Amino acid sequence: MTGATSDRCDSSALDAIGDTPLVELSRMYDDVEGRVLAKLEMMNPTGSSWDRVARQVIEDAQREGRLAPHQTLVELCLGHTAVSFAMACALTRHPFVAVVERGGPATRVEALRAYGADMLFVDPDLGAHPGCMTPETFGRLMEAVERVVDERGAFHPNCFENVSNFRAHRLTTAVEFLIQTEGKLHMFCDFATTGGAFAGCAAAFKEHNAAIQCFLVEPEPTVVNIGIMGGEIGRSLPLLDRARVDGVVQVSEEDAILHARMLARVEGLFAGVAAGANLAAARQLLRGHHPGETIVVRLGEGGARYHATRLWRDEDVDAG
Repeated sequence: MTGATSDRCDSSALDAIGDTPLVELSRMYDDVEGRVLAKLEMMNPTGSSWDRVARQVIEDAQREGRLAPHQTLVELCLGHTAVSFAMACALTRHPFVAVVERGGPATRVEALRAYGADMLFVDPDLGAHPGCMTPETFGRLMEAVERVVDERGAFHPNCFENVSNFRAHRLTTAVEFLIQTEGKLHMFCDFATTGGAFAGCAAAFKEHNAAIQCFLVEPEPTVVNIGIMGGEIGRSLPLLDRARVDGVVQVSEEDAILHARMLARVEGLFAGVAAGANLAAARQLLRGHHPGETIVVRLGEGGARYHATRLWRDEDVDAG
């Protein structure tokens, strides 16, 4: 199954966001009864589904008068968020400041520099495990964001709470899923992150067919963050409507890594660890109480930016 095709020439990279392909992962799941259909969000311009959110946030804020022409934006560099905003700001002529944890992935810093972003580096909590976002480190990053807002009159999207995050997926991702599957899906599972993608898709799916079940994917309590963000930073997820959560699937770090590696070696798709978590959750559902169902998942980002993490370096977890 593929995404929409068009004979148009887009006017900018912003217009190239979305309409990503949907692919059946028949090789990975030939040992279970059911279908897993994966949306290739790494085919957005920066290689991440966050491109949808960055575009929606800027469009909504401009339309509502909350973002003036040439006003600075500032956002945390958590996951791929800042890279997508750097791209969108470059195209909409808004200066962009990324607040970055010192010692974070070099690939993200390089991408931010390529898009012309300013970077404000913040030292992590001294007691933090390398790569693990603690509440203390998150607090320091937020303090830096607030300084930029005060000193430069910057606009902070705050994607944990910004309804445009929800709207981006309600209006685009979910609609594409429904068109590409002709509405014939039984389940959706998605890693929590900010909750915006899950919430937006779940709202659209439930409106289309209340019988579609939506499962939130979360790391097991012992998971050390290697690039996917969960409850370890102590944030609530106000965009989530718990009434639309039909269940929670917990995934171990090892299982997420295994499925991301298997995706590359068996299906030829290079994605990140959150995508691996979604795929592991889909397998749990098909092996459990939902055999024979059709599950849709997002592969939210590519795998290249994880080259310095356990995802690709360690061989103690093997996809076979």
